[in-house]
Amino acid sequence: MKALRDWIHKEKPLDRHDRERWLQYLSVTKEDRKTIVAMKDDFAPHIDEFVADFCGHLLKQKETSVFIMDTDVIKRLKPSVKKYWTQLLKGNYGSGYFNDRLKAAHTHERIGVGPGWYIGAYTRCFQFATDRIFLKYPDKPEQAQQAIAAFTKVFFLDMSIAMEAYAYKTHDRLKTAELETIYRLSRAAEYRDDQTGNHIMRLGHYSAVVARNMNMKGDEVEDIFAAAPMHDIGKIGVPDSILLKPDKLTPEEFEKIKAHPIIGGLILSTPESRLLQKAQEIALSHHERYDGTGYPHRLHSDEIPLSGKIIGVCDVFDALTTKRPYKPAFSNDEALTEIKKGEGSHFDPQVSGAFFKGVDEILSIQKRFQEETAY
Repeated sequence: MKALRDWIHKEKPLDRHDRERWLQYLSVTKEDRKTIVAMKDDFAPHIDEFVADFCGHLLKQKETSVFIMDTDVIKRLKPSVKKYWTQLLKGNYGSGYFNDRLKAAHTHERIGVGPGWYIGAYTRCFQFATDRIFLKYPDKPEQAQQAIAAFTKVFFLDMSIAMEAYAYKTHDRLKTAELETIYRLSRAAEYRDDQTGNHIMRLGHYSAVVARNMNMKGDEVEDIFAAAPMHDIGKIGVPDSILLKPDKLTPEEFEKIKAHPIIGGLILSTPESRLLQKAQEIALSHHERYDGTGYPHRLHSDEIPLSGKIIGVCDVFDALTTKRPYKPAFSNDEALTEIKKGEGSHFDPQVSGAFFKGVDEILSIQKRFQEETAY
């Protein structure tokens, strides 16, 4: 870690040994590189299409359009994005790759593009990658999962370099940058079936209420509040055809839905950030059930982290009371009745008790962040 920071801070160069240690630190293995290289022919014919779509997306965003309205900027940006994919798919993450990632981060920081939007670009890269992977392995979940994991690790390598660069340049805003990054990544997962983002806003506030009622410490409550929005980040790896399906899912489709906590855990697997560690814990455990019938690991009772139990009950309440293309909204009374029915089976009675203790505050939060999406 220190070697990477020294390189970013220009105290000394990052040699081959240090690069390999950093790749090992993020678990980017030779097998991961081979997996990525094996996808090269599947990606190559579609990179130009991605570049055009990516630049078009940036032009539509108020925060980024001001930087790329100039035709010359677009001309420079397109080959730069294409070069990135070409380098990534070669699987050779040497000094040139590291230096290009650092240069890009410094450039974006210098012209005023916030880290949330810079890292948000990687969510579009990740979506592109998962789309290609699902097309290549429609009936081979193990190969698809292996490929998703490989690309996730490399994207996190890139984001780690970028965030270190941003942290050095803007260390006095590091906490804000981390929270912004969490929010943007969370929105990337949610925007397809919750275009307002109010679900993740409500969930963070609901969870903080329950955490306080569980007598958690102040910093623990803050971590729950900040990490809760990333609970479903793994949905970015679930195809729209399944996520937005208005009809009942087939058993095979539901199995793909059930993979999203694992995908989320992979995306959030970084030991350096306390918040992301908490977010990973939540992503992996919020669909577990108190009686051991949940997923992905069928944990029960005290095996389930408290954070996962808290987000679990809050997520169910918000899901029940929110209208979606595939279901109507429950009334608050109906939803609260369902939560009560789930005590001791779906929910830890102590956690659901803390939820009901704060129900007036929770309903006030719900009113403040009402859904605005019309379906």
